[in-house]
Amino acid sequence: MLRHKSGVAFAFLVVLSIAQVVWWLVFQFREADRFETAAKALAAGDRGTAAAALGVDENGALDDRFHRRRFMFATEGAFLGLCALGFVVFFYAALTRERRVLQERERFLAGATHEFKTPLATIRLGLQSVLDRRFSEEKQDEYLHAMVGEVDRLERGVTNLLAAAGLRGADPVRDFEVADLAADVREVFEEFEPRFAASGLDASLQVDDGLMVRRDRAAMLLVLRNLFDNAMRYSEGEGAVRVTSTRNGSHVELRIADEGLGIHADDLPRLFDAFSRGRTADHVGGSGLGLHLVHTYVDQHGGTVEALSDGPGTGSEFVVRLPIAESSR
Repeated sequence: MLRHKSGVAFAFLVVLSIAQVVWWLVFQFREADRFETAAKALAAGDRGTAAAALGVDENGALDDRFHRRRFMFATEGAFLGLCALGFVVFFYAALTRERRVLQERERFLAGATHEFKTPLATIRLGLQSVLDRRFSEEKQDEYLHAMVGEVDRLERGVTNLLAAAGLRGADPVRDFEVADLAADVREVFEEFEPRFAASGLDASLQVDDGLMVRRDRAAMLLVLRNLFDNAMRYSEGEGAVRVTSTRNGSHVELRIADEGLGIHADDLPRLFDAFSRGRTADHVGGSGLGLHLVHTYVDQHGGTVEALSDGPGTGSEFVVRLPIAESSR
């Protein structure tokens, strides 16, 4: 939205500048014609016509056109100066945005590499250990469960990449139906419970039934999985994760709170941008697409998502608000 507004402002500035230049060309041609008329009159000895063309009345007094010309040149010169300043500001903003995009892409590549190579290395090591029969049967089961978790992590990463690619084409959210959001939340929470426990996190769920929303099931499950995965990843195995959902007026409000790394205040405005990753994420891994997809899908459902944090080390909270289905109001 901000980029669209900036583009419109830049286009408006260009149109005004072109209009000003065209006006000055027209004005200069008119002035050239006036001076040509005065010159021809002087050459013919017609001083009256020459004086009138130059702005001198029959009594020899100058009219006020020269004062108007000074004012016009001053105001139009100042206007063009402001336009030039505006172009400088836009150029600097474009360079800053390009530099930020390049930095975010580099961080995306680093995070995506970590996101895919780490689970692959874990799976490889686990499979090799099982094949070599290095552990007892009980230990092997533990390793196999861990590898299944790494496969889930890989699947989420690939799903996010494919979903992000799909966002550049047709609208990926198609199959809307009225359903209880609480059921979706419970389903994904139960899916993550073993991972929360394995990470040493105290996870709790408190949701109200009958939270009827119009949603695309696949998109909503992806939103919930990304939010739960984000809470677990940035908790680093410490503290608690609290998931609550209630009805708040005409909206359903879902909150996922953790006691993890927190978010820098400067990172909050860009947290949902594609490939954007907060400074606390440098050693955590990730592609920078999960929260972007959350924001995009929630927006397509007519809702909003907000990130809250008091800063590094204070944890974070994500609040999703979705409109309650008309039939259940």
